[in-house]
Amino acid sequence: MRILVTGATGLLGTQLVGTLVQQGFEITVVSRDVHKSEKHFSVPVKAVAWSAPYDPLPPEALEGVSGIINLMGENIAGRRWTAEQKKRILDSRAAGTRQIAEALHLAGTKVGFFIGASAVGFYGNRGDEIITEESKRGEGFLSDVCRDWEIASHEVPAARSVIFRFGVVLSREGGFLAKMLPLFKAGMAGPVGGGDQWIPWIHEEDLVSLVVKTVFDEKRAGTYNAVSEHPVTNREFGETLANILHRPFIVPTPAFALKLAMGEMASIALDSTRVVGKPEITKEFTFKTLRAALEDLVAEK
Repeated sequence: MRILVTGATGLLGTQLVGTLVQQGFEITVVSRDVHKSEKHFSVPVKAVAWSAPYDPLPPEALEGVSGIINLMGENIAGRRWTAEQKKRILDSRAAGTRQIAEALHLAGTKVGFFIGASAVGFYGNRGDEIITEESKRGEGFLSDVCRDWEIASHEVPAARSVIFRFGVVLSREGGFLAKMLPLFKAGMAGPVGGGDQWIPWIHEEDLVSLVVKTVFDEKRAGTYNAVSEHPVTNREFGETLANILHRPFIVPTPAFALKLAMGEMASIALDSTRVVGKPEITKEFTFKTLRAALEDLVAEK
């Protein structure tokens, strides 16, 4: 079986592609730089040139493809949220996904499965409220992005469609944890904005396993929160990481200072979203505890 993976060179995509190839799948990836993309992977892939999100998806990207895993998207924390950057964040997700849908419609075909990414930003800032997949959409820029992203995903012709709302992905290669580690290692970390906001998180390996399991599970369809079953507050997260690193956790970052430094993007760190997953996921899947996840990720490899 051949699977098209978009956003394949990202934190999750790289590990996912390697795992899928080990499972016996053939993989097609899309990239602006085909040569660079092919060199990126330690496993064989077919790379197709695509200048997403505004150019049409080339027909050759869909050749022999039975399923699609759509992970494309501009890094939301890559730079300050100017009007131009916000458009880039939205278009890289919604417009790019619509190009996939349009290519399939033009080909007059549908894939066996489509697994699309979204994010828990869909729910917005909800305080201590326990959030499930049935909870209403929240307010704010990220909520709007996730709404449009999911609408576009539902337009993709597929026999089976799954959308995962990702929590904060903890990875040793970059992302949220990599941005925080220097402060923690220097003993300069502390609660952010009071520290009571909830962080819905997931270890990268758990997320890869969840996606791969979904490829095989022909009964799984619909929308799921891809988060650990152990949500924690910002303070608990920080205290756990500091304890593992044997560093103090006493230097707070006030909300106003974060807003001055980051502008609207500060909502990523200050919003509280206490997200839980569907029982059918949490009962059949063993998620790492926060301490086990962090010990694994900060250990010297």
